[in-house]
Amino acid sequence: MKATKAAFKQYLLSKQQKEKQAFEKQHLDDELVMDAIEGYQNDPRAWDRFEQLEKKFSSKRTRKYSIYALSSIALTVWLAFLFIGRNDENAGAPHKNPSKTQDKALQQPIKIFKKQDVVELQPIAQKDRITAAIVVEDFQQQRIENTQAEKFTEPMDQLPVNGIKVQTAGKKLERRMARELLIQNFKAIDYRYYRKANYNARQVTDAAEAPEEVSIPYNNLLSEAIEEFSKGNYKLSLLNFDQILSNYPTDANALFYSALSLYNLKKFSEAENRLDKLKANEFANFEEEANWYLLLAYKQQKKEAAFSSLRKIISEQHGFYADRALTMDF
Repeated sequence: MKATKAAFKQYLLSKQQKEKQAFEKQHLDDELVMDAIEGYQNDPRAWDRFEQLEKKFSSKRTRKYSIYALSSIALTVWLAFLFIGRNDENAGAPHKNPSKTQDKALQQPIKIFKKQDVVELQPIAQKDRITAAIVVEDFQQQRIENTQAEKFTEPMDQLPVNGIKVQTAGKKLERRMARELLIQNFKAIDYRYYRKANYNARQVTDAAEAPEEVSIPYNNLLSEAIEEFSKGNYKLSLLNFDQILSNYPTDANALFYSALSLYNLKKFSEAENRLDKLKANEFANFEEEANWYLLLAYKQQKKEAAFSSLRKIISEQHGFYADRALTMDF
């Protein structure tokens, strides 16, 4: 289904989040539309510049632009302003939110676990574990529900950028949905889109196994960590995820899966801390899951007030976990 200029403009001007999400879902299989959405959200003035260009050359145009021409111009304008505005920035640095939008508590560094920290840890009872099967099943069910709602015939591995405003410490924090990929059926943010410069050279330093530091490509270590989690080796998965966090402290993939590993090792407070940090992360891809597992962490720690408050929030959002939260007792 191709997007029209009118529909695209309505999407950009709409203040209704549901309308925006519906438009995005309808065009998930169109890379040019997705790129145009990302371009306009990074530079809101791009549409005005496009209309000025269109008006200037309208006398020579014999037919309306297709969405592909629209996307190409939008991307050209966006890229030009992007590179001009960021020319003096560190090319290899990952995108970060302004620190002023985050709570001071959320700016505090998390504890990075080492081998000596996990030796004595014991896993939670099997019936209470957040297993790989549970996590993957929820991911798959969410994808099925989303695609069926829009009558898609094939699942998509990438999601569009989507602006979300979250209230944090009295200030609005702009968040967005990042592009995703699947690693062994686990969803993950595809940081190749957000650590573009010298991405292949961006590696994680691991000095745990050798007296000298060893560099490991990010995706390799992430895959290894997810594999250990899927096997129930929560100590090893935690150590690998924490190697990533020692290099990328705001990495959403590592924050989320390491929190699940910590939960399964009965380190509920540390798991809570990392799930809380996801709320201040620039990407909102794990927001629903983070709230749900945070609810479980509250229950394990017998934090009744926090549990009741979060359960109400989850149910009122009418998301994937709403019904499940309503039926959960403290």
